[in-house]
Amino acid sequence: MSTSYTPIEPHAQQKVLTTVEPAADDDGVSPEEEADEDDTPTPSHRERFEWFDANPDLEECCTANGLTRKQFVRRGDRVTSLEMFLGFWASMRSVRYFGLLQHLSIVKHPTITTIDGLECCPLLESLRIIECGLTHISNLSACVKLTHINLSSNHIGKIENLSTLTSLQVLWLNDNHIRRLSGLSECVQLKQLWLARNDLDELESGFEANKLLEDINVASNRLHSFQSLHGLNKLPALRSLSLSDPHYGDNPVCRLCNYQTYLLCQLPALIYLDTIELTSTNKQVADTTLIKKRMYYNMRIKTIKRNVTNCVRKARACFTDHVHYTNFNLNALMRELSDLEKELHLETLPPSAATLSSLPNLPNNALAIKRDCIAQYIKEKMTVLHSMTAAFHSLVATLALLSEKTIRRLVLELN
Repeated sequence: MSTSYTPIEPHAQQKVLTTVEPAADDDGVSPEEEADEDDTPTPSHRERFEWFDANPDLEECCTANGLTRKQFVRRGDRVTSLEMFLGFWASMRSVRYFGLLQHLSIVKHPTITTIDGLECCPLLESLRIIECGLTHISNLSACVKLTHINLSSNHIGKIENLSTLTSLQVLWLNDNHIRRLSGLSECVQLKQLWLARNDLDELESGFEANKLLEDINVASNRLHSFQSLHGLNKLPALRSLSLSDPHYGDNPVCRLCNYQTYLLCQLPALIYLDTIELTSTNKQVADTTLIKKRMYYNMRIKTIKRNVTNCVRKARACFTDHVHYTNFNLNALMRELSDLEKELHLETLPPSAATLSSLPNLPNNALAIKRDCIAQYIKEKMTVLHSMTAAFHSLVATLALLSEKTIRRLVLELN
């Protein structure tokens, strides 16, 4: 039985975390810290107090993550995880004060329009900035340990500035405005790529370096033909492909009648298609259907060629009959015209007694009028003959072009 496959976004269920500390007293400082710390702040502590007092964004971040002023000063440099949810945080620049940060999550802060402050977070492994106002991917060059990035539901138009992230394994850019697949050539460890609900219209290139890619979701884009999916053949490790997803929608290509059969035959290693697990029966049915379709399309192509040949043969026979009949009439008319020309020539000669007695008594110019009528008729017949010849050749050319277009379309459907 087929089962539904819904990959879980990395660290999606992670809670707000700071480094685990012993229980604190009312002022937010644990008894052990109170015993260890002198009453006189160190220069480092004084500097952190100044940071906190001068930076409202830092204070907001600490408050949202349960850190008091004293806790930030004494152990803020040991925080490994931060989360900001639902607000209007002016800037994320204050994350620079958390040098050991490994996981950062910012959700529903539309005022965050730029990735900032991460140049001081070289240990960052997971970054989630969702439903914010980002327009570009930037300032990630120092985060070389990043393995998971989720920048879904922003306003990003291009995949860029990921060249230093050679350890990146998961990239989610759903619900953005990306038109072209690019910028992934250095992400050689990438295994999961989700680009659902973007503006992609082809996948023919962009995957050349991502040989480890296993899971792709490009649901609700503008992919409209099988040709736009040719790039998927370059992914030997691909096991899950979603062009249609109940959470996002589908692509125009999903409505083609041969859609599933085509993908199963082109990507035989697939385990999940459109979030549904594939069985051996699905693949057997696809193979059988492909064989039947090849036989069907080959039969249609042969039928078209045979019909065109028969049509041309019948048209040629009809054309030949009409040409022969027209030529027969023309031959008679040409002989009659020749006789008239001779008689008119005789009229120009000096008359003799024998000639005058042999000629019939005809009105003046009668022979000339008859000659002109026959010449005009011959001209009309020649025009008809040329017209029939042109029509026949035009018919043959039209049939050839039509059959070629039809056969090309059938071959495209089959492929």
